[in-house]
Amino acid sequence: MALAVFPELCLTGYTCDDLFHQTSLLARAREALGELDRSTTELEVALVVGAPYQLADGRLFNCAFVIHRGRVRGAVPKIYLPNYGEYYEHRWFASGMNVDARVSDPLLGTVPVVGGATLSRRCHALRYRNLRRSVGPRAAEFGPGARRGERHREPFGQ
Repeated sequence: MALAVFPELCLTGYTCDDLFHQTSLLARAREALGELDRSTTELEVALVVGAPYQLADGRLFNCAFVIHRGRVRGAVPKIYLPNYGEYYEHRWFASGMNVDARVSDPLLGTVPVVGGATLSRRCHALRYRNLRRSVGPRAAEFGPGARRGERHREPFGQ
């Protein structure tokens, strides 16, 4: 089995700010998860995609959803929420610490939402220096310059 991992909040974008609390944004994120769900029934690859998800009690989480063979297998809410610089996640999301719920979602089916799992999504904590050490000179493909469109001329991995 192959695994494809996508960025945090890739279905909505990270910079939605207070729009994360809009029911229309949350509904479209759930619909997008459902579309991914249905389109993976024949695929061997498992997907890990990021999206906001709100429980019935009103808590909103920044989740990594695991999708495989036409089913959402589970969601892992982010535990450590940054609240410095440009990161205001405490304003929008609840911590997933100690969350253990089985959500019956009419669109996604029964989804276990479990906080404290070992799936780590710490893109804001990734430092270019550490990436360069582990990836090598092609780290520029993913480093600070990539944000401005300044990418390595050679394809990554060659």
